[in-house]
Amino acid sequence: MSGPQPGRIWPTAKGQRWGMMRLYRVGILLRAHQWAIGLSGGVMTLGEWLAGGESAPIGSLAVFNLILAMAGVLDGHYRRIFNSLTLLLAMVGLIRLAVVSELGLWDSLLGMGILGGSLLLISWLTKGGMGAGDIKLGAAAGLWLGCGPALVALYIAFITGALYGGYLWIRQGKFTREFGRKTIPFGPFLAGGCSLALSSGDRLLQGYLSLF
Repeated sequence: MSGPQPGRIWPTAKGQRWGMMRLYRVGILLRAHQWAIGLSGGVMTLGEWLAGGESAPIGSLAVFNLILAMAGVLDGHYRRIFNSLTLLLAMVGLIRLAVVSELGLWDSLLGMGILGGSLLLISWLTKGGMGAGDIKLGAAAGLWLGCGPALVALYIAFITGALYGGYLWIRQGKFTREFGRKTIPFGPFLAGGCSLALSSGDRLLQGYLSLF
């Protein structure tokens, strides 16, 4: 044989064009919502810095929040978390792990397993109630967080998501079949929980455990 067959190991030219088209589409969507993304990422970073979050350097926090803001804003608008953003979050997280070494490798992998695995379990128990994009985003964010902050991120995401769902229910006035069929994008709440967990996850977890 002269080499690998097209489409088996190496992507075909058609597959490469399709991949570039998808990236181009994501770029257009990001540009269309650049103000919302920049404002969301900036507010999260500034708020956590003013609140005294010390678990992550300001540079790491800013990059983390920017990527999460991209994923959260687009999920809020289009009900979809794009794989390119999840892959970007994971790749930058691996680079950070190798260069900065704020977390140990096993702690980082454990955070990935806890956050991504918990969302996968919920998806299985609810028969698809949790989207694959949320699961992949959670796993990528877990690389940044580690074990304890990953638990905090999960808790915050579900609490804020439940509060928003309750607000929609109260605003509608009663629970109807129409409301029951509506889907609430989980990405914005997952992004907010992960962001807060990176800056203050250890402190929040210690404060919670001190109550017992």
